[in-house]
Amino acid sequence: MFYDTYVKLCSQKGISPTKAAEEIGISRATPTTWKKRGLTPQGETLNKIASYFDVSIDYLIGIADFDTASTMLENEINTHLESASMLRKNQWDTCLKNIMGLKQALIRGVQGSHTLYQIDFIIDQAIDLRECVTPKERHNFLAILGDIEKILLDNDICSFSLQEKIRIAKEKLL
Repeated sequence: MFYDTYVKLCSQKGISPTKAAEEIGISRATPTTWKKRGLTPQGETLNKIASYFDVSIDYLIGIADFDTASTMLENEINTHLESASMLRKNQWDTCLKNIMGLKQALIRGVQGSHTLYQIDFIIDQAIDLRECVTPKERHNFLAILGDIEKILLDNDICSFSLQEKIRIAKEKLL
């Protein structure tokens, strides 16, 4: 098992197993011994081989399917990025539900500084999350925000700072 992996790595590097052994600093005959006796090197020799080929020891001895430590790390990072993306998408969905709920509250006549604060907060969230959603989803949010802006202006309760925040949101979410 080890020898097959070693030969594969040598082939990928375009070098013979004996030449690789020499460059690693072990006897040129050692790979033949691994092949004939089915042996796996131990300790420092294994570390040198892993370092030479830039692979993990687990890969060399057949425990891991990945041929390099960077591939393992890359797969782990991709998994975390996918999880983070899903989390951000869920946050966007919550943001959208909250802004729709505030629109309904305003339609029912529920108004006050707390409502304005919530709108301001949700706009900040939407701007922060804009990269994780589609243009259509951003457009839907902006349509709801436009309805809210109209309600606030019609009832003369939209502060200048909130109007400015809505203007910025429109620019950033388009």
